[in-house]
Parts: sequence; C-alpha cells; structure tokens
Amino acid sequence: MTPPSKWLFFPTAASGETVLDTFTQSGGMTWRAGNRWWNVINTGTWSSTGTASGTYLVNDSGSYIRDGWVRFGTITGNVPSNAQIRISFTPSSQVRTASVVSGGIGGDERFDWDGTNPTVAEMEEGGTYGWNNTDTLTIELFTP
Repeated sequence: MTPPSKWLFFPTAASGETVLDTFTQSGGMTWRAGNRWWNVINTGTWSSTGTASGTYLVNDSGSYIRDGWVRFGTITGNVPSNAQIRISFTPSSQVRTASVVSGGIGGDERFDWDGTNPTVAEMEEGGTYGWNNTDTLTIELFTP
C-alpha cells in the first residue's frame, strides 16, 4: 500500500530579500514550560553546511526559541547587522520573524522578535500557534 502523500509548505523569500541560510529539523524539539522556550533545536542541519553549524549561525545545546527572543550558539562573526530570521513549525501556518541584536547574549547570537513578543499560550506545545515537537522546524536567515 502506498502511504498518503503530504505537502509541506515553507515560507518563501519576499521580493528584495536574500536568504543566506536555512536550518531544517524534522521533529525532536522540546517545549520547556518552566523556561518558556523550545530547545533541542540542534539535531537538524543548515543548508550551507549540512550540519547544525551553519555558515552564519550555530544551533547547539544552548540554542532556544523563547517568548522574549531566539538564541543561537557561538557567534561565527559574520552575521550581517541587518539580518533577520523567519521561524516556522510545519504544518502550523504561524510564521514569526526576529531581528539580530548587536552584541548577542554572552558571546552567542540573539534575535529579538519583530512586533510583539509571542505569549507562552501562543508558542507552547499545542498552543494557539499549533507548534508541536513532531513538526518540521524551519529557520531562515535572511537580509531584507
């Protein structure tokens, strides 16, 4: 028997944007309610390298997506000052963007949410956004 097909829809770059790198992870993320973040976002790969250490950003065990900002591992030193990230969990239709913060957090890269910060109720496992640990996580690093 042939399994049913699934369509995955990934966000596409808007006119004038340059996508620098794309991280993809199929499931395995963990929602940590006490910390208000998703972590274990380091088992996927960046399109530039095929590993969790991309050309611009590193997804390591300290990386997370939280209600206040998004943190990546050790700075590689070449993230453009106007860089943004676009985060989606597929099949959820909720896509969020964040902009790089100069100086990061203790030597790591930090991106603050554009617009209002998501609430815990929106981004938690099974929350309003519909994000779940079995989804496909996509992070696009781009410049406008």
